[in-house]
Amino acid sequence: MVLYRPKCWIITFFLGFGFLIGCHVYYMSGDAWKQGGIDATGALMVLTLKVISCAMNYNDGLLKEEDLREAKKKSVN
Repeated sequence: MVLYRPKCWIITFFLGFGFLIGCHVYYMSGDAWKQGGIDATGALMVLTLKVISCAMNYNDGLLKEEDLREAKKKSVN
């Protein structure tokens, strides 16, 4: 992630949600429920959104003041 710091949020989005969608499809089957499988992918998706949000905020913190948009400059000061 250090090499791709400016785009770490999009990498996290696709890798994280790709994995969670695969898990969700697997646990959505009736066989997994019969074997006692618990579908916790909803909670994991919320957690993934929190990690993505953290990565986006971190990326915003790396910007210099002259690179910020006007709306962001007003909220910084």
